[in-house]
Amino acid sequence: MNKTENNDIVKATEVFYCEDEMVTLPTQTGCLYKYMDNGIHKFTVFDTSNQAVDEFFDHLMRLVKNPIPNEPTPQMRLLDISVGYPSMPYVIKRFNTLRNEYVQLSPPTVNAILHNDNPLHNILRRLITPLSRGGNIKFFAAHEEDLAIRWLLRQARR
Repeated sequence: MNKTENNDIVKATEVFYCEDEMVTLPTQTGCLYKYMDNGIHKFTVFDTSNQAVDEFFDHLMRLVKNPIPNEPTPQMRLLDISVGYPSMPYVIKRFNTLRNEYVQLSPPTVNAILHNDNPLHNILRRLITPLSRGGNIKFFAAHEEDLAIRWLLRQARR
């Protein structure tokens, strides 16, 4: 969420491209999407609710349906789930729906995930890595965002 100088919470916005035109739309507060200047798609999850999971997958669906013109390949994604882990059965259900509906449209990806120190981390890594459909994926501690960004940029240059 964004805050003003007096710490008032303001509604986050999302920027995406539609038919070569940049569009900014208000979002909910469960997951914020931002297209960064370095070409990385950053997703910041603010809570572990199913609504936040839905918002994340809604952002992904928009990216697949409306790709950014002349975007570098592979698509670089940074996911910050340092707030905690959502319901894994629900995440897998949503992932399978996305994969089944949009597999032919989805670009090659390289993914960095920022996580907290939680015992579920190893389980999550074992579940997510095979689901990446050949995409590169690496997990980083929440405080290692700069390292994750450098890794994404290196992977994209390969």
